[in-house]
Order: sequence, then C-alpha cells, then structure tokens
Amino acid sequence: MSAQTQKPVSTATAPDARQFSLPVRVLEASFPIGSRRGVGSMLNPLAARHVGLIRALTQQHLDQHGLPKSLVYDAVLVVSELVTNVVTHSIGGRQASVRISRAGSRLRITVAHDGAPGQPTVLNPHDDEEHGRGLRLVEGLAAAHGGTWGAEGPVTWCELALPADLR
Repeated sequence: MSAQTQKPVSTATAPDARQFSLPVRVLEASFPIGSRRGVGSMLNPLAARHVGLIRALTQQHLDQHGLPKSLVYDAVLVVSELVTNVVTHSIGGRQASVRISRAGSRLRITVAHDGAPGQPTVLNPHDDEEHGRGLRLVEGLAAAHGGTWGAEGPVTWCELALPADLR
C-alpha cells in the first residue's frame, strides 16, 4: 500500500484543486483487491487486511489535522464501509484506491476500483441477515453530518460537513 498526495482518483469526480487547503491535506492510498469471481464471492484475505490498514491510515491522517473525534470516527467508518463494499462487490477488479480531501467546507471521501462499473444499491436487509447495511450506514452518517454520498461507475464518494470553525 502506498500513500500519495498528488494525482486525483478520477478527474470526473474529484473536487477542484483550488478547494484543497488546510486544515485537511489530501490523502490517497492504493491497494490490491485481488481477482474476483463475482458479486458475493469469498473475500480475498489480503483485501480484507487492507480494509483495516486503510481504516488505520485514515484515522491517523485525520487525527493529525485536529478534527473533532466524532467526525474522525464517522469518517473512518465511512471509509471502512466504502472500501469493504469495493473489495466485496467489485467484479473483475484488481486494484482500488481511497482518497480523502477537503472540498470547500466538506471532507470528501472517494473510493474507486478498476473492476466493472456497477451501481451501488442501498439495501433493506432482514434483521437476521449479516450483510447489506453498509451503504445505509454511509447514507445515515452523511445526512447526520450535513453531507451527501453517491456513485458514478466505479467511483463511490461521501462528503461530510466540516465544523464551522474549520470552514
């Protein structure tokens, strides 16, 4: 896994470079997700390990900027859910990336992969189902922080509003 601070994940969805300023610098990391047999196949153990590493990298990066602990916690949870979604559901993907940046008065989290583009779906799982709540959680966290989320092809993103004193 490598952390970089230069190129955007996707020029179609990345915010304008003029919007990047302190207190949040850009964090970008790429990681292998392994070959996939299709939706719902077993999670590659290496890819599963990378979810935890990306979570830790995100927390360390955001903590360094002095963001409120509640925002850091929720941003780490969003990253975890979006990255898990990519490594679990991308078809044919071998590489993924996460990018955390400032977009105006928001913290923007972007996760992309090189697999077949598909549209993420918010599910309504039964109480006894173990999976299917990740995007509902992302949707709720985005709303709770005055933000939004969405997807374009192989890129999924979420924006969380920064506290007023950091805007």
